Amino acid sequence: MRSCQTTRREFLRREAAGGLGLLSLTASCATTEPPSPQEAAIEAMETSKLLIQATAVRRPVQEPLPGVFASLGLETVYYIRCGERAVLIDTGFLHNADAHLSNFESAGLSLGCVDAILTTHYHVDHNGGLAHVRQRLGCPVVAHKNAVAAIESGDRVVTAAEMPFLQGWSFPCAACGVDEVVEAGDDVTVGSIAFKVCHLPGHTPACTGYLWEGNLITGDVVFPGGTLGWYDVHWGSNYLDTVDTMKRIEELAPRQLLPSHLLPFAYEASITQNATAAAKDMMNGNKGGPVCFTTRAPLRETGAATRAIQIDPRH
Repeated sequence: MRSCQTTRREFLRREAAGGLGLLSLTASCATTEPPSPQEAAIEAMETSKLLIQATAVRRPVQEPLPGVFASLGLETVYYIRCGERAVLIDTGFLHNADAHLSNFESAGLSLGCVDAILTTHYHVDHNGGLAHVRQRLGCPVVAHKNAVAAIESGDRVVTAAEMPFLQGWSFPCAACGVDEVVEAGDDVTVGSIAFKVCHLPGHTPACTGYLWEGNLITGDVVFPGGTLGWYDVHWGSNYLDTVDTMKRIEELAPRQLLPSHLLPFAYEASITQNATAAAKDMMNGNKGGPVCFTTRAPLRETGAATRAIQIDPRH
């Protein structure tokens, strides 16, 4: 059997056991020989089963920061209290969406208080369930201008719903309307909190951060220690954008970063320094960089407020 597929399944088994193997599947792996049709079918079935196990929602909800509640699967979905109201940050995979919502309800959190879904970017592991949750909760979807086309079309390549190079990876990602289109500098107010919109491209041209009270939601932009998310030309990753984004985060100097995998962690300068160094290494071709020489993301951070958007309570 091909070593590449064996390695992938081992990663997935580790993830299903509560590790972080799937986040490491960014590197290419060599194959010794092509599989037979029968071997390929068996590998696809086994991988699909492991993918569902690996992405399953874990219980119970955690409260890593006051008023911030995290429901963990492979992805992290946040419920943030905004006084008497609340927002969701992303929705997770479609097959996890209801489990995330049930997880929040089991923690005593009211879904009726959720007035908006703030999206970090358009990938299937974060917003494959967006259309379903939008319909179930009846609340508006907020997304950056660069994310609208992918979200509203459900493009299977750009959203990473289909990755032919990762056998067995195929998830539903329904097209979903975007109700509030935002750009860098906008303020989105829900209840008692005004979230400052920050454009943080690199992982995708649409990556969006939301800053409030020293906390910065970062999606897949950067992880503990300065690790970068999965970069690929298929969804417009760009290392030059990443370097700019790390400078932007340094300027913002948040106290806490809230990623869309794992739990929030304290920001320190070494995180953005390490991420910048990693991006430059890849840009120079030292770690697979040439695959991500794509067009720079339009509408990078302006630093100036443009609009104040008030989300009305649903009830």
